[in-house]
Formats: sequence, structure tokens, C-alpha cells
Amino acid sequence: MTPTERVHLAFATTRQILPGHLERCLTQRAAGPRAAGSTYILSTEALERALLGATWETYEHPAIEEDCAGFTAPIAGRLGVVALASLPPWELVTLDDPKGEGETDVLLRRRNIPGRDRVDFTVILLGPVDDTGASPHGAEPRLRLHEVVYTFHPGAPIVPARVCPTVCGPDGRTIRVDQALRFGFTHAKIVAG
Repeated sequence: MTPTERVHLAFATTRQILPGHLERCLTQRAAGPRAAGSTYILSTEALERALLGATWETYEHPAIEEDCAGFTAPIAGRLGVVALASLPPWELVTLDDPKGEGETDVLLRRRNIPGRDRVDFTVILLGPVDDTGASPHGAEPRLRLHEVVYTFHPGAPIVPARVCPTVCGPDGRTIRVDQALRFGFTHAKIVAG
């Protein structure tokens, strides 16, 4: 199977096993009021067409987790993450789960957005889930694993923060950068403020 065929199969499998996941990913990355992090100037429909119309190649990077596969295609976008350590410790950030899937992110609202450099490539990360949509770490051994789309974005990946939402509090909570660092976050997704 070619990388492009593998990505197409993962799209179809994701729609079947994780209903709504691709739509939430597209909404977060496409131009619009819910865009967060690294984004595109495309609508959700145009972005999906670009992703499915691209020719994908295998992509390796140290930030890609062991059980995931990375692929890249020439779809341009804008970077939208900033290292928290580069910000003043007193600057305020907001905790949010933009995909609504139980994974808290740190959002930095800015009018003058730093780090919004244009990049000429997109990375898509595929990974396993079981028949119920659970990751293999919590999967029943007897259930079959399927490869789905975990995420996609312009530019290279970063190591994801694994911070339990119960540790840092509810979505919408505003905290200081130094608090976010203590919780274990390393980056913030930039959103227009």
C-alpha cells in the first residue's frame, strides 16, 4: 500500500470508528473562529479536499510517537505554536480542549501573533485504536486494532504534552505561563485574540 492509499484508508476508518473526530480536526485547523494552533487559510471543505487530493510520503521525526506513523505532503499553512518557556512567566494563557476529546491544550490569545511563519508542508499522524475507538494502551487485547488519523497540521510535529485535565482544572480557566509549565505543558497554540 502506498503512503497516499494508507492515508485515504485511515480517513475512511476514522470516519467509521471515531465519528466527528475528523470534523473537529478540520475545524481546528481551517480558517475560522475556532482555528487554533498551526492553521490553513482554507475552509474546512477545501482543507479536506487538499488532504485527500495530496500525494503523501513517509515522514520521520523524533517527536512522532513510537506507535504512530507520519506522512507529509506539500500543503502550505502557517505555524501557530510557541514554546511556553519563551514567554514571560506572568503572561496569561487559557486551558481548552479545542477538539472536545479530553485533551487539554494551552491557548495563547494574541492580536500580533508571533511564530506565524509560513511553511510549505503538512504532516499527518496516523495511529492505532481498537474497535471501540480506544488507544491501544487501554485496548482490550482481544479487540482488533485499526489505523486512524490522529491529527494533521502545517509544519513539523512537537512532542505532545500529556497532562491530565483533572490536574489543571476546567476548560476556559486562565492561568499564568509559569503555572502551565509546572503542570507539564511545553507549548501554547496561538489563537487570534
